[in-house]
Amino acid sequence: CTNLISLFGTLEDSKNILEMAERYDNDHLRKLATFLTDKIIQEGIDLDSSKFIKV
Repeated sequence: CTNLISLFGTLEDSKNILEMAERYDNDHLRKLATFLTDKIIQEGIDLDSSKFIKV
């Protein structure tokens, strides 16, 4: 999991993945973006994630 974070790194990347997921209507990418965002929040890297997550 930590490798994924260092690979993708930031919420900005999660947001980009999420935008791609929406564009291609891809559930796998959507899950990846959500997972990364949750993981990043857990790590305390960025708590201002509300604008990236569609509820």
